[in-house]
Amino acid sequence: MTPDDTTLATRISDLSREEAFEAVLALDDLLPADAPLDEPARELLAQVEGSPYGLLADVDDLARIMLSAAALTPEWRPAVEEVLDSVGHKAFVFGGTEIIAVGALVITGLSLVLSKGKAKERVKLELDEDGKLRYESEVVYASGSGLVRALAEFLGRSQQP
Repeated sequence: MTPDDTTLATRISDLSREEAFEAVLALDDLLPADAPLDEPARELLAQVEGSPYGLLADVDDLARIMLSAAALTPEWRPAVEEVLDSVGHKAFVFGGTEIIAVGALVITGLSLVLSKGKAKERVKLELDEDGKLRYESEVVYASGSGLVRALAEFLGRSQQP
């Protein structure tokens, strides 16, 4: 970790619960509304929906993990820094509905950050009758204006010599 990473991690760690939730909600426009969730993520979301106050501390931890993972990802870092500069200026009161919303966002966001925006990836290897190895790869990225824009910028940079 660089000193900048450490400073950003400290800023995330020092957020109050309300500020962490506010930061996650502010990143909502980067997350696609229709991002597919795998089975463990759906189960976790169902648990949060069933007991938002009972899992409040877990949602708080997940919010900080998501913010930290996003901050360490080059395409998400600027958005996280901008959000951290603006949190705490509004008074938020979080009830069960807001806890569920933050829970859904952190589960989706963490999944997207860790998968680098990939909704699905398929690799196929097969040996044809001539003994040649055939390789096929398919990657489907989640949609969403902010994420698509971030990925397009990232992919544009990574393809330059």
